[in-house]
Amino acid sequence: MGVMICGTLVYYHCAFRNSSLISLLSDVFIVLLCSLAILGLLFRQLNISVPVDPLEWQISLDTANSIVAWLANTVGAAESVLRVAATGHDKRLFFKVVVSLYVLSALGRLVSGVTVAYAGICTQIVYVEKELGVARLGHIQTLEDVTLIAPNIGYGDDNCGFFRWYDPPICARSKKIISALLRRINELHMRLREENGFESIDTSYTTAVIVDEEVSSAAGLIQNPHSRRNWFVMHDLCLIHTDFKLENILIVSQSMLKFLITRVLPTHQRIVRILNECQSQVPLRGDVHRDGDYHRAVHVWIFAESTQELLLQRRADCKDSWPGLWDISSAGHISAGDSSLTTAQREFHEELGVNLPKDAFELIFVFLQECAINDGKFINNEYNDVYLVTTRDPIPLGAFTLQETEVSAVKYIGYEEYRSLLGKEDPGYVPYDINGQYGQLFDVITKRYKENTSERSLNVQKKLRQYAPVSLNAELTGLSDVDKEALALVIKAATIMDEIFHLQVWHSNPALRDWLKERAVASELDRLKWAYYKINKSPWSCLDENEAFLTTADSAVKLLPASTKQVTGWKGLEYKAAFPMQKPPGANFYPSDMDKMEFELWKDNLTGNQQEDATSFFTVIKRRSEFSLDCSPCDHTLDGTNNSVGSIHDLYSVPYSEDLKRLLHSKADAFLSNDYYDSDIAWMELDSKLDVTIGPYETYEDALFGYKATFEAYVGVRDDKATAQLKLFGDNLQLLEENLPMDSAYKSKEVIAAPIRVIQLVYNSGDVKGPQTVAFNLPNDERIVKDRGTSMVMLKNVSEAKFKHILQPIADSCITKEQQELVDFESFFTHTICHECCHGIGPHTITLPDGRKSTVRLELQELHSALEEAKADIVGLWALKFLISQGLLPKSLVKSMYVSFLAGCFRSVRFGLEEAHGKGQALQFNWLFEKEAFIFHSNDTFSVDFTKVEGAVESLSREILTIQARGDKEAASLLLQKYCKMTKPLKVALQKLENIQVPVDIVPSFPIADELLQ
Repeated sequence: MGVMICGTLVYYHCAFRNSSLISLLSDVFIVLLCSLAILGLLFRQLNISVPVDPLEWQISLDTANSIVAWLANTVGAAESVLRVAATGHDKRLFFKVVVSLYVLSALGRLVSGVTVAYAGICTQIVYVEKELGVARLGHIQTLEDVTLIAPNIGYGDDNCGFFRWYDPPICARSKKIISALLRRINELHMRLREENGFESIDTSYTTAVIVDEEVSSAAGLIQNPHSRRNWFVMHDLCLIHTDFKLENILIVSQSMLKFLITRVLPTHQRIVRILNECQSQVPLRGDVHRDGDYHRAVHVWIFAESTQELLLQRRADCKDSWPGLWDISSAGHISAGDSSLTTAQREFHEELGVNLPKDAFELIFVFLQECAINDGKFINNEYNDVYLVTTRDPIPLGAFTLQETEVSAVKYIGYEEYRSLLGKEDPGYVPYDINGQYGQLFDVITKRYKENTSERSLNVQKKLRQYAPVSLNAELTGLSDVDKEALALVIKAATIMDEIFHLQVWHSNPALRDWLKERAVASELDRLKWAYYKINKSPWSCLDENEAFLTTADSAVKLLPASTKQVTGWKGLEYKAAFPMQKPPGANFYPSDMDKMEFELWKDNLTGNQQEDATSFFTVIKRRSEFSLDCSPCDHTLDGTNNSVGSIHDLYSVPYSEDLKRLLHSKADAFLSNDYYDSDIAWMELDSKLDVTIGPYETYEDALFGYKATFEAYVGVRDDKATAQLKLFGDNLQLLEENLPMDSAYKSKEVIAAPIRVIQLVYNSGDVKGPQTVAFNLPNDERIVKDRGTSMVMLKNVSEAKFKHILQPIADSCITKEQQELVDFESFFTHTICHECCHGIGPHTITLPDGRKSTVRLELQELHSALEEAKADIVGLWALKFLISQGLLPKSLVKSMYVSFLAGCFRSVRFGLEEAHGKGQALQFNWLFEKEAFIFHSNDTFSVDFTKVEGAVESLSREILTIQARGDKEAASLLLQKYCKMTKPLKVALQKLENIQVPVDIVPSFPIADELLQ
């Protein structure tokens, strides 16, 4: 209005003077405005980026008394309306705007004055404000005042799993307006919720607004306390937060939102999660079914194993949909702020009177149900999370307490009979398309309980053959009697790490382990399942992208004597403890229903020290309530660590070396205090024939962020001769750092020499599942890395076993005959040493572009582990060549190290692309292959091009080191997406190895430890 008032004063001044100059200027302005609008539209339709967004011309309303400001704001607003028309599919709006502008121009010329022209411009301003809905923030008194909040409308197409936005970046002023408006909306929403109560707010929406982290941070939005998965949905607005980097704020209509979810997004699960889990409020039930709003619900089925029956409920006669028909065991809408799993528990209890813990519910699939009944008055557009509860026997019908307004009766029916009735469309049953998505329910049950036992046994045997059994021994003659006595007690303490790690993987994992062990002698299949479980230490196969090799049908049975009404002669409900078919990325470090966005929002509201605790290696995240998170020490491992402390205390009476005594005492203290700094320093300074590594170290299990460390233990005997030979690597770390292929600004001036110890492994436990490590470089705590560097431990007998059973057969099959003789143990072992050395050099603590101090781990989060393993590998190869060029290693290594590395690529990539080492190896192989450093021959063998490999190794080293130094997660993601693929050459090599049954890795046994533990 300020713009219009100031403009009106100018108009009267000009009109009374009959200024032909002003008339001319007004005509010229309108013509320019139309030309600009048409030019902008053509650019947008041709997908041509405009170098300067016209909205950048907007000037603050504080200077709106300036005619220039008025013109600029009007131009920007008009261009924005055209943008709405062009990209929002509202062609009528576009037509109205362009026609009105030309009419105004013609009228201005006919009247030869500014009266009509200026009146038209004023009308246009009002029209623009109405279309954009950008009202003064102070005037937003109700949620109904908000209809459309951003002038930048965009849509995109699929581009390798991401969206490409055609709009140029929005200007700072637009972002500021949007951010302020969002803040105002949120404040109003929270106030109305507090005043009127949750359910009283109309939450139907027609528009979804998708914002990225930058915009939401600028807006200062706070997390809705009634929702832990998303932002909020309000009248005409669904605000969706995404961790994708967006060039614009995206506004989509409800129909477009439906299109994204049903057509585009099913192939991109990351965005499906964002959209499907970001509907934090659900409209009132009657409204959604009346209006056909898309919403979320749960279906819960009870399946009795012994009788192969499903429980059905008969819907109450008062129901407005399918009254009196037989239906799902239990179902209901997801209430605002509740998670899917919480809703499943609640509905199960309310409708049937059965209390079940969360581990009884197994999410088996999600499907979209779209139908209309009651002459179109009841429209059901539901995204349903379908859960299965597996009980050992049917629950007595008298144990149920039915909710009369929902359920009139319950009965059990054979699942095959029920499927047949649905197929015949029996009128007594609520219809489901068993030939469509809902057929998955019956497919899951059939696969589990109608399986061919012999076929499954063969399948598990095939998985077991991927591991070569190896007995690892060590020479104990160099140990004193005191060391041997200490060795037995240390191994006893180390066994506790297994107990802790099983619990860190998944909350019901220990129960599953005990169940499988108890039943291992029941049948050949049970024996095989237990054998493969022991290798993976979970129901998920490490070598199969963490795909489950067990199902809930194989799981532990738990008894709940008081979950229902008491029934005479019935001991209580026995159910199978469920576990997800896809391994949870957060393991047991975070609540199972927490996603990344919820954690980030919670963390951002913490103080600096609290944020450090939240991202610490040694804490876990729990729910303080249904709607908030809390950080606590690793108390879920307390029993295990207390047992370890007790075992270590048994060593106090043994007169072993002072270094070992200091290490063990400090570890016992650290287990209780959760502060491992001093104990890790003691580990680095250990000088003992008996070598012990025990505690929380690696973060591979935390695939959500890579923050949390798992417990592990390695016990071995130091190989003094081999240790002495490797001193030169630790002594030259600073030299390697100074010559790394990256910008000098990123290099550290004070790299500390890394001690290297070579041991013969006697025992390991904890996080040592699946493929076995041949070396480790610890600690990972950036504080210690910065102050003291790292220390390396090489497991020589493990390396020897892997070379003999795996790498040599790989070379014989996949490397050309001319280069096979270049693959030798010395090159393999020397590169392993350099790999571990290179974990200690390069970027760790970094300075971000905005000046903040951080670490590579914190910035790259879940991408850190894979990229760090790739860095250590490829920079290790570069380091070997550099040390050779300095005369510190023999030149005879040059060719053998490259060919041995090539053979090693096929070894590591077989670990799978979900595993950090396998993913990192795929990146390296595909990069070097693209640079023609590796050659694929017509006989399906490979060789190294020695003229190109050195440059290719250096270029990849520079790429990874620079990404780490900048903390550039986006660049890391793009690099991994492009190269971490199972390309044709890799597929050919891996198929050859599978055909001749070359083991993927080893499964060690420890006869010395077994004897000492008896």
